[in-house]
Amino acid sequence: QRMQHGLIPLWKKTLKQGEVFKTRKAFMTVCHGGIYKACKNLVDLKESRKPKNKLENEMPLMYNEYCYTWGKPTEKLVEEQLPLCKELGFKYFVIDAGWYCKEDGEWRLVGDWELNEKKFPNGLRKLSEKCEEYGMKLGIWFEFESVSRDSEIAKLHPEWLLTYCGKIICHGGRCMFDMRKKEVVEYLKEKVINFVKENKIGYI
Repeated sequence: QRMQHGLIPLWKKTLKQGEVFKTRKAFMTVCHGGIYKACKNLVDLKESRKPKNKLENEMPLMYNEYCYTWGKPTEKLVEEQLPLCKELGFKYFVIDAGWYCKEDGEWRLVGDWELNEKKFPNGLRKLSEKCEEYGMKLGIWFEFESVSRDSEIAKLHPEWLLTYCGKIICHGGRCMFDMRKKEVVEYLKEKVINFVKENKIGYI
């Protein structure tokens, strides 16, 4: 572990006498210019090693409806925006936070990822097909690594949350899934990957 400028170390591993701990491959950088330059070096390295995706050769226009509904999207509000979005040449129409909320104004409550069927009575697949009629793909907002402390999944499975020194890491009511756990991966596979496939979502 390393602590500098009063920052809390991101991780630590305590070894007993005679124990050995082997990490995965790590990348390091040395630079002049401070932490932001160091971070840029590491990001640039990652980008240079990433396989090129043909879909990223263009920069398609994307519309995000958040400033139209302010976290309270509904099927009706989405559909009434589609004609103008087509006219303006958008390729993706993204539904932002709030599609999963049981009550209006609870868009910060994440982790359960259940579609609000009152707001979207015909489901997202029908809405996705509607977007296709206008020449667009439906996108959706996820922050699937995050879990609200007051979510049902956090109450049901606190052992799925990331911890530090035995305590759940929580800031501003927001915790994080421990994605090293098989149960978490399976949960997110169902709630995110399968959800995206079943509803013909073209962008996250």
